[in-house]
Amino acid sequence: MISVDVTNPLLTAALLSEVVRLIDTANGLDQLLQQGCDPALLDEIRNSKVRDMREIAAKVKTFRCVFSPRELAGELRKLQLVREDQELCEYFIRHGANRNIVADLWNMTFDDVAAMRRVLLPGGGASAGRPQLPRDFAVREAIHQAWSEILKAHPEETRESRRRRVYLLHQRFSDLTIDTLHCTITEFDTAKDKADRRLRRRGTPQHPARVFPLATCQPLQANLAGGPHAGR
Repeated sequence: MISVDVTNPLLTAALLSEVVRLIDTANGLDQLLQQGCDPALLDEIRNSKVRDMREIAAKVKTFRCVFSPRELAGELRKLQLVREDQELCEYFIRHGANRNIVADLWNMTFDDVAAMRRVLLPGGGASAGRPQLPRDFAVREAIHQAWSEILKAHPEETRESRRRRVYLLHQRFSDLTIDTLHCTITEFDTAKDKADRRLRRRGTPQHPARVFPLATCQPLQANLAGGPHAGR
């Protein structure tokens, strides 16, 4: 644990207010008593006026804040992962991933995808029609070869791994939309493969737990390159 002296009177007053709140709860009172607090002092603090607490806060010199560096580092890492995940989702939408791809890879509803598209794409992401396969067969063959290499390097079947694989493929063929790349790598899929994808989409809950709040979503200044493509 790391201990930091609190010297700001406003923060000290806020901490004293938290002590008063704890005193009024059974668990909080037990916690304070177990640490050796005098019951009479706790009672006096509880009955003190707010202005008295503010005056005391300006004079008390021994308040300390204690925190766990491991816990703090863990929470910072979680926040970083959420931000990176949002940036990647925005990247997919900006580079032409259709709603089925985004909904599947991020466990989102179509309404949520549509809301993000309205924020991120010019004109709200109007439909660009059915994606076309690259006309050059050499390009299609190169895409399949690259995809095979990526699959071998990232064989995990988690959503995170599947997102990363598509992202890596688009990095190699950034002149094509993600929608076109997806159509290419699935052009030889069997009927069972396609049925499995449909079942997976249908299994998405109507209101899934979101990895980031869409209601307040603003485009992030991502390190990922932006793009003008709009998928279906």
